[in-house]
Amino acid sequence: MRSIILIFSILFFYSCKEVDLPADIDQPSAICTINGSDFVASSIDLSLNELDMMTINLSDGEYDVSMRIYNFSDKNINETIYFSVPGMGIVSFNDVTYTSFFNPPYEGEITFSDLSSGSCSGTFHFKGQDVVVGSFMNINVLNGSFENLAY
Repeated sequence: MRSIILIFSILFFYSCKEVDLPADIDQPSAICTINGSDFVASSIDLSLNELDMMTINLSDGEYDVSMRIYNFSDKNINETIYFSVPGMGIVSFNDVTYTSFFNPPYEGEITFSDLSSGSCSGTFHFKGQDVVVGSFMNINVLNGSFENLAY
């Protein structure tokens, strides 16, 4: 009888599938697609200066993405914030800097889905152009999202 229980125990143990536990949902994260390549931030830095400008800096070791939100304390959940001034969205890649378009129709925006005390989450996208005079190369940042960024 013991051998049957032992055999069933071994079979049960080896037949169970390994289950991946979910990542800590409270950890800060940021992702997007840059010119068709997946971007997952390995470095996240968010700051709010004395002039009420929030800066979100993201990097994956290949691309550096920076976004600036002016008058941050006036922003509301689900409010669309258009990239309407120079430098609101910046991408650096291969020693080239691309800055967001800022003329209507705006080709960039950020929306906060959560503005908890000291933490924010939201979505973003923008189109940037090479800052080298006469170059006119573009870069597209699409499907961006960030979660639990502390400030």
